[in-house]
Amino acid sequence: MAPKHKPSLAKSRLSSREEILQLRLKEAEDTLQAIREGAVDALIVETGEGDQVFTLKSADYPYRLIIDQMMQGAVIFDESGIIFYANTTFASMVNHSHQELFGFPIESFIAEDDREFFLTLAGSHSPVSGRTGTIHLVSQDHYDLAVFIGMTSIHIDNQHLHCAILTDLTEQKKYDRALAEEKFSRMILEQTGEAVVVCDRSGRIIRHSRAIDRLIQQPILHTRFHEHFRFTFIQTPVPSGGREPWNEERNVVQEVLAGRTLRGLEGNLQIANRSIPVLLSGSPLQDDEVNTVGAIFTIVDITERKMAERDLQTFNNSLEQRIQARTQDLLSYQKHLREMSSELVVTEQRERRRLANELHDYLAQLLVVCRMKLAQQNREDWSPELKTDIEEIDTILSDSLTYTRTLIAELSPSILYELGIVPALVWLGGQFERHGLQVDIQEEDKNIQLPEDHAIFVFQAVRELLFNIKKHADTTQATVSLKKTASHEFQVKVEDTGKGFPLSDASHDYSSPGKFGLFSIRERVEALGGSIDIKAEVGQGTCITLVVPFHSPITSEASLDTKAKSVTSLASFPSNTPQKKGTRILLVDDHALVRQGIRGILEVQADFQVVGEAQDGLEAIEYARTLHPDLIVMDVNMPKMNGIEATRRIIQEFPLMAIIGLSVQEDKHVQELLLKAGAGMFLTKNGIASELVGSIRQMVAHTP
Repeated sequence: MAPKHKPSLAKSRLSSREEILQLRLKEAEDTLQAIREGAVDALIVETGEGDQVFTLKSADYPYRLIIDQMMQGAVIFDESGIIFYANTTFASMVNHSHQELFGFPIESFIAEDDREFFLTLAGSHSPVSGRTGTIHLVSQDHYDLAVFIGMTSIHIDNQHLHCAILTDLTEQKKYDRALAEEKFSRMILEQTGEAVVVCDRSGRIIRHSRAIDRLIQQPILHTRFHEHFRFTFIQTPVPSGGREPWNEERNVVQEVLAGRTLRGLEGNLQIANRSIPVLLSGSPLQDDEVNTVGAIFTIVDITERKMAERDLQTFNNSLEQRIQARTQDLLSYQKHLREMSSELVVTEQRERRRLANELHDYLAQLLVVCRMKLAQQNREDWSPELKTDIEEIDTILSDSLTYTRTLIAELSPSILYELGIVPALVWLGGQFERHGLQVDIQEEDKNIQLPEDHAIFVFQAVRELLFNIKKHADTTQATVSLKKTASHEFQVKVEDTGKGFPLSDASHDYSSPGKFGLFSIRERVEALGGSIDIKAEVGQGTCITLVVPFHSPITSEASLDTKAKSVTSLASFPSNTPQKKGTRILLVDDHALVRQGIRGILEVQADFQVVGEAQDGLEAIEYARTLHPDLIVMDVNMPKMNGIEATRRIIQEFPLMAIIGLSVQEDKHVQELLLKAGAGMFLTKNGIASELVGSIRQMVAHTP
């Protein structure tokens, strides 16, 4: 029976042990779950040596979670500086992941300049907090991050560790910077010399400079801007950026708060009984989102400037009056100098003309008469020696007459006074052609007449300009253009295609060749009421245009009423005096000796009859009407009316009347004008003794 009960007992004991194990397993699972959930901080285990307390690492989980998620960086490292733990914030500070931080030396993340200080903090083993300071962390991208560090020491499992808590100072730095800037701005605002006022959105004054206190002389902080500042503007201001004009009734603060900017508006600030001249500027204050949060105004007291401006204006007015007086004096002096210069030129030309007339009227005529007297002598009874001497004397007289004609032309060309400016300039061009300068005279009207002083100036100016071309232009051609302008002025243009000159450099350099002549011409033409225009360029030639007032020539008093003149020379030829038959000849010359000499040559001819003598062109016209001569011997240069004009009028009235022109000058242009006027022949007085008789016979033979 006993053996039958043993298996049952063993089975019962086995079942009881299994239940115990299951209970313990369940207890172990509950303990592990509690550990996992952090509900158990430690375990008390019964041992043979007594109860032992074991701290569970899983019990630190809530604290690690708090540390890992806090805003400060946390790092634990041992005595050698090897990192055991770092939270997420520290990892982001140095731009590393957790896996990269564990096992790294902490010094690799400390700025080199701060490592010694960091080691000093870590060297103390005191667990008491207070080991603090500021250092810089070096991130993976080499960016320095300023942090505030707090260091403490801990002991875990007989191991000495250091725990550092680091606070990012970036925002603190920004705040400190902003605070410093605010303090600096406030200091600038308070100490600036200008009056500055800052208002908020309501127009309340929230800040101002010390200069405002001196200007207003009463407390204005936290009061309304418009209560103390009233402006009247000298000129109607237009706000910058705005198009509509300013309305005096509109509020300055409101305009600026509306977004408008005012710059340097001049006006008067009314304070009590005072009116202070000021410059007002205003602009809106805007935040980072461009929202207007206030307005700032700058008020500049310009009282001293206004006083200085008034003093300066007074001085300027005085100076202006003095300058005007001096200018009038200078203009007056300049006018007098121009008049004197013009008068000197005219006087010089008149003196030249007087000398030329003296030479023409006396010396030249005497030489002509001498040659005529010699030609009238009967040479049949002369010995060969006497004939030779007489021929030599005649040659000397001819050379003297030629030289006299040249001297007369150089002193004063009679053609200018006898025929006018256009023929004179044509004659002048011919004179320059003899010296290698081809002058092309282009005239629109050959009958242009100018007052004597104007004609003298134009002639002298053109001669001066042609001389400059000949000497300095390095060319052989020049052009002189003459015309009347639309404004009834006389224009003379002298051009060349020579080397020119730099007008900008030489316009005031009167020491340069030809420049004093230009200056003199300018002064003289302006004195006459005219103008000069100079165009010149190096390598492009020169063009100088003169314009002088154009007036009708003054008619000679003797030509106003030719009928009033009595023909006094007719008295020597009374109608009852018997006259020779033959060619009836009228002698016209202003020199009695020349007329007498010509009469002597003609009266020895049996078929010639001198019926009268005239001493100027007007008398010649009257004698032609009264005496009806067959032929007129007409001198060119005579007073009252020259021989060319007299010839023209006589031929107009008596187309078939024969006229032979005479002149001391051997000038082709004079000859052309005389023949064009109607004369049939032209002789020089130098050859009158040998050529006149034959010429008269030739003219009579061809006269119908």
